[in-house]
Amino acid sequence: RKSKNAPMAMSSKKNQHRSRMQTTKKEVRDPRFENLCGRLDYDTFRNNYSFLEDLEKEELDAKTKKQKKKKQKKEDPEIELLRRRRTERQRADRERAVLASIKKEEKEKVKSGKRPFFLKRAAIKQRILDDRFNHLRAEGKLNKFLKRKRRRSSGAATGLSQRVKYSDDASS
Repeated sequence: RKSKNAPMAMSSKKNQHRSRMQTTKKEVRDPRFENLCGRLDYDTFRNNYSFLEDLEKEELDAKTKKQKKKKQKKEDPEIELLRRRRTERQRADRERAVLASIKKEEKEKVKSGKRPFFLKRAAIKQRILDDRFNHLRAEGKLNKFLKRKRRRSSGAATGLSQRVKYSDDASS
C-alpha cells in the first residue's frame, strides 16, 4: 500500500477473512420470561396494579363523553379497542376464577381422603360456559345473547345448504 488510507491488496481467488475485534455481548434479561425472577402470581399482580384498571375506566368514560359531545355516530376505534380489551379481561378473570374454584374443590376432596381427579377439558369448558350464562343472566343480557347465537347458527346452516345446492348444480 502506498498510503495508509488505501485498501489492502487481497487475492480474489480466496475467501478473505478479516479479523474483527471480539466483544462480549451484554446479556439482556427480560423479567417476564426469566425463571430467576420467579413465577407470575396473577392474583398478586392484579391486586398490586388494580389502580390501572380504575385509570383505564376513567379514561374510557372521558373519551366516550368527549365523543358524545362531538355527536359522532361511528364509535372511535380507540374507544372500541379499550372497551373490547376491558370486556375480554373481565371474561378471562371469570374463567380464571372458575378454574381456581375447581382446583380448590379438588384439593379439599383430596385432603378428606379422596383420590385426585382431574376434570376433562370438556367438563371444564362446560363449567366456564355455565358461569358465562349465569353472568349474562345476572346482567339481563342472556336473551339477547341467545337470540344472536340462534341467528348466527341458522345463518350458518342456510349458508351451508346454499353451498351444497351450488356444488350439486356444478356437478350436473
